[in-house]
Amino acid sequence: MNRDANTKLTARMMEDSEQLRGYFNLILISRALERVGDHATNIAEDAVYTAVAEDIRHTSAAASS
Repeated sequence: MNRDANTKLTARMMEDSEQLRGYFNLILISRALERVGDHATNIAEDAVYTAVAEDIRHTSAAASS
């Protein structure tokens, strides 16, 4: 989603050069939100490992059912 947002925002930057700062800020926000999601995932994986001693990193949804 972050890559798609960056592509779309970059295209908009080329079309509307008066709003460069706003589009650039949205790109930075998108990147920061992706990092927050990555950290939340890591925290959840650590919590599961602590609670049930099961390593759920890098497993597909089908494998965990």
